[in-house]
Amino acid sequence: MLGVPAVTIRSWEARYDIAPPTRSPGRHRRYSSEDIARLRRMQRLIAAGTPAADAARLSAIEPDQSDAQPELPAAEQVAALLADLESFRIDEAGAKLDGCLRQRGLQPAWEDVVAPALRRLQDRFQDTADCIDLETLLADEAARAVDRYAGGRRLGEAADSPVLLACCPGERHWLPLKVLQGVLLERGTPAVLLAPDLPPDAVLRAARRASPRAIVLWSLTPRPAQAILRRRLIARGEQTVAAGLGWSPKVDPLTHLDDAVHLLSRL
Repeated sequence: MLGVPAVTIRSWEARYDIAPPTRSPGRHRRYSSEDIARLRRMQRLIAAGTPAADAARLSAIEPDQSDAQPELPAAEQVAALLADLESFRIDEAGAKLDGCLRQRGLQPAWEDVVAPALRRLQDRFQDTADCIDLETLLADEAARAVDRYAGGRRLGEAADSPVLLACCPGERHWLPLKVLQGVLLERGTPAVLLAPDLPPDAVLRAARRASPRAIVLWSLTPRPAQAILRRRLIARGEQTVAAGLGWSPKVDPLTHLDDAVHLLSRL
């Protein structure tokens, strides 16, 4: 029915705990129509580029009416999202973001839809400087959508030694850190996100309390205070990772979500 080898399904069951709850007296698996539907959802998610672990978790979520709709190509989703923002249809934009996250998963939704939409607005700002309100709206609505997506699911529980995510002093653009936190939690890596633009001493105290496995310092625009904060953390023996375009290439900052997730998940 599925076109999937039995060994693949057994692997999914062993790795992601998606075995059917019903077995025969001889311990043979018994798949209900709901079990088959879940496996089909997992197949579609994997085919769309969602990592298998995320696809297994998302496949357990019953699709609502919006998920039953065919998934639009990413370029069309970007255009539709920007059209809603242009007309200040905020609720519709939020609903589109929610559906995009459910259908694609967090990392593909960010890379294929949200980040390209932000780049479109940034390019427009360079030409006409008339859309800073739309850029702010998109960032705010995307942050809320990530909160709804991450908050309503068992993405990970508090644990010792989380990854601590912090904006550098003066940095208030924290959406990329919020996305990074959500993706880390999806992959079972505990992550704590501090509020933006905290004083350096507050970040240092948070690091002391959290005993993190690593501290990510995010900067979009270079400022002198960020290098001082990084040096203070390193001097205390904290594993400190620079991230964002506001850092000098000399510190080898992380500038891509996939690289950050790969590095921080291995720590």
